[in-house]
Amino acid sequence: MAGFMIAAPRSGSGKTMVTCGILELLKRKQKNPFSYKCGPDYIDGLFHRKVLGIEGGNLDSFFEQPQDIREKYAAVSETHFPVVEGVMGYFDGLGGDTTAASSWEVADILDLPVVLVVDAKGASLSLAALIKGFQVFQGESQSSQANKNGNHIQAVILNRISPMLYLRMKAVIEKETGVLVAGYVPELDFWQVGSRHLGLVLPGEIENLQEQMRQLGDCLEKTLDVDVLLKLGEKADIDVLGSVTVTADGSSQKCEAQKNADLVLQNQFAGEKISHSAIPIRLGVAWDEAFCFYYRDNLEFLEKQGVQIVRFSPVHDKHLPDDLDGLLLGGGYPELYAKALEENETIRNEIRRKAEEDMPILAECGGYLYLLKELEEKEYTAAAGGGAVTVTVSGKKEVVSIKLSEEVVDPDDIEMLQDLIVAATNEAFRQMEAANSEAMSKLTGGLGGALGGGFPF
Repeated sequence: MAGFMIAAPRSGSGKTMVTCGILELLKRKQKNPFSYKCGPDYIDGLFHRKVLGIEGGNLDSFFEQPQDIREKYAAVSETHFPVVEGVMGYFDGLGGDTTAASSWEVADILDLPVVLVVDAKGASLSLAALIKGFQVFQGESQSSQANKNGNHIQAVILNRISPMLYLRMKAVIEKETGVLVAGYVPELDFWQVGSRHLGLVLPGEIENLQEQMRQLGDCLEKTLDVDVLLKLGEKADIDVLGSVTVTADGSSQKCEAQKNADLVLQNQFAGEKISHSAIPIRLGVAWDEAFCFYYRDNLEFLEKQGVQIVRFSPVHDKHLPDDLDGLLLGGGYPELYAKALEENETIRNEIRRKAEEDMPILAECGGYLYLLKELEEKEYTAAAGGGAVTVTVSGKKEVVSIKLSEEVVDPDDIEMLQDLIVAATNEAFRQMEAANSEAMSKLTGGLGGALGGGFPF
């Protein structure tokens, strides 16, 4: 079984950038790469797809059983070289104080080798201490197999480090930790991928992203030891399924216990096939630049149950597809396309009529916000400096008005005025976010709103 995980000590370390670069290099080497993202993250997978041109997948130990994860991964690894991108910090899981549903847990379930991306900006010898700490820290194994590789960290990539300092740090880190340093990423002036409140800016918003990906591949081709990473990910002794015995000739066989387990499963579900309706169900799925947060696994599951997925665009399409039995409005950033969504009144009215006719409609996150009217029209007002500055914002995240008292307009103290405006504006937006969170909480039963809800992803 092939593959490895790209993880990091924390968010913002460069996991997605490094993952995209490695996917590009594996594609150039014709290794047929496939990408996974740990946890309920939709955005990073969009960048993977930008590189590979194919849909990736998610590995989520909160929603999926360990054996399901192993089987799904094993099926892909038969024809592809999987690269798994972790989520947040390597050990960060549910509640912030457990390893449950963390990148580490997924790596442990699959017994995957892990390549740790460390942001080296502003550090030197301390990098060795940080990496040593990750070696020493031990999560509680949730898998049925022994944690043969300790914390599974077998290589390190240093991000944002100069070539000169890299050579010195590579020698020190390998000496102090015994962990292979497989390369580095210098400061990249061409990489212009920013972030916002739910993660990275969407690929469609980034100018010349394809060219940035090409330049990234050219750079990492010179600074990463890709052959070492491939060797790491192709180790024959990695027991991915937790039930495969590797023979001397390199072939693999299922052990007797697994054979028996497979037989039990076959018997258990024999004759329990899901009965599909004689009339195929047509599910309209909102899918465009405004609504794009979907689990590939969820849609594939629906299709396996006989559901026909029919994509449509609330941004561009004037009408809903014909003969729909239900609607799915997924997450995304509809607020970025509020003007286009508002102007496309025809399809909005059609969706409203379907709701009035009791058509089943599932809306989540941004899709839910699209159905609401109050969040757009409601205004929020906040004051600063004892009422000297008053700012009003709308649910569309636009500043509606700013009112200044005469006494606060002091040409000799412009900085104070600026600070008061910022303070009032931030407070107004805080009120708006609190109202939105309350509305989402009512919908989700207290789990919260967008991406992750009660999950620290």
